[in-house]
Amino acid sequence: AVAQSAVDDAGEADTGPAASPQLREYRARQAFERRAREFPRRAAGMGAVARSEEARSLEAELAARERAGEVSAGESMLLRVALVDATAADDAERVRRTAALIEGYRADAQRREAAWSRQLAGDARFSDYKARERAVVAEVMAMPTIPGGLGRDDYLRQRLQREREAAYAANP
Repeated sequence: AVAQSAVDDAGEADTGPAASPQLREYRARQAFERRAREFPRRAAGMGAVARSEEARSLEAELAARERAGEVSAGESMLLRVALVDATAADDAERVRRTAALIEGYRADAQRREAAWSRQLAGDARFSDYKARERAVVAEVMAMPTIPGGLGRDDYLRQRLQREREAAYAANP
């Protein structure tokens, strides 16, 4: 316990002004994750105002970390659902807010997928690869035996990898 206390004290000293920005950010991320993990357990014992303020604080930091790409959409959604569970006044509110969250994430995923599809549609190398991919799949599926003692899936995976590398190695 004494050794751990010394480590904790040293770790806290690492967050001071002399610490590197990377270390300070790492410590801040750890503190956020700890707060987020502990909040649902502590929420029931908190007053309504304190619980609401802590949830708003976590939500704001979560949104910032999500924008910075530090948190995946899945992780973010799970934490937001936990915040709803900890702060909803009743089951009806919990269900309504959770459904709204899920629908928001679904709509966002559809927007990102559409943007990605538009981007790929304008990529000549990707279009060329997709044409080659269809041909390679048909060829490999028609082969009675697979060379090199590989299974069909492994051989197909290797062939498609070579095609991707060739497509993107060429200058646009």
